[in-house]
Amino acid sequence: MHSLTDAAAALRNREVSAVELVEQAIACADRHDSEVGVFLSRFDDRAREQAERVDAKIAAGEPLSPLDGIPLVKDILAHPHGPTTAQSLVLDPAWAGTVGYSVAVHRLEAAGGIVMGKTTTMEFPIGIPDPDKPFPVPRTPWDPQCWAGGSSSGSGSGVAAGMFLGAVGTDTAGSIRIPAAFNGITCGVR
Repeated sequence: MHSLTDAAAALRNREVSAVELVEQAIACADRHDSEVGVFLSRFDDRAREQAERVDAKIAAGEPLSPLDGIPLVKDILAHPHGPTTAQSLVLDPAWAGTVGYSVAVHRLEAAGGIVMGKTTTMEFPIGIPDPDKPFPVPRTPWDPQCWAGGSSSGSGSGVAAGMFLGAVGTDTAGSIRIPAAFNGITCGVR
């Protein structure tokens, strides 16, 4: 699929299944993530289960939510299925388990989006990559020698690499727009 909207249309026309979309995203992450440094954590099993539920809805003729079956990813937002680090050694990564879902993640999943995992960012969404920390350094898939931009680095490079069809990032000073530009993708800032 070339875009989120293409994938949503193909899913509704039964040209592709949600499981196929998720498996394509997982296969791409398996092939490229070690070089590109997109994910801090992945939710592969959970994503597969969610995709199977969407395919069951389609088979039963149930109406779909706007993002049903679409592989998505998020940045530093709390999700109880994975650590939230802000890519810093200061936070206890387990705190997100007690916080639950951030509002943005809750809304994405309520709209049917399948969250594939947590992506790289800059520490507390500012600054530049720090190779001395135990986190992946995000790279652009077009030239892995180049930084992916920041702060929502993994969101930008993961969409460009095909590891998911859409991503969420935070933007205080170009944190979505810079990775979009560095990775050659389109961003929608709301």
